[in-house]
Amino acid sequence: VVVTQITDKPAALAFLISVKDKCKNDEAATIRITTEIAALHVQLGQMDEAQTLFQECETSLSEIDGVSPMHAHFYKAQADFHKLQGDFDKFYTSALRYLGCIEPSEVSGEERATRAYDLGLAALLGASVFNFGELLAHDVLD
Repeated sequence: VVVTQITDKPAALAFLISVKDKCKNDEAATIRITTEIAALHVQLGQMDEAQTLFQECETSLSEIDGVSPMHAHFYKAQADFHKLQGDFDKFYTSALRYLGCIEPSEVSGEERATRAYDLGLAALLGASVFNFGELLAHDVLD
């Protein structure tokens, strides 16, 4: 994504918002850009704005059959959001969904280790995580 080259987060956010208006006829592009805008809001600590955008994306993604690359980007950003919110259950769910949407080779060794550690903590601290079966079955622990 080109926006990662813009180091000033507010400028990156303004750029994405301007691009989103130009792509409103392409649902996939709109979802991807909206996800990136939400992720930038998270990085800027603007959690209410991010949550609203995540809900918008989730509604759009639920109308798409199957799993697409947009799902992976969405679940990764959403997992990061829930991690910062301290919502272990939702983080666990989103992070596992993210990992289920990608190939293990797409994730660097460092990110795999971080994700595995964070998922382990979320599994221990989450009130609705009753077993480690899903986590243990995933390649992130390799």
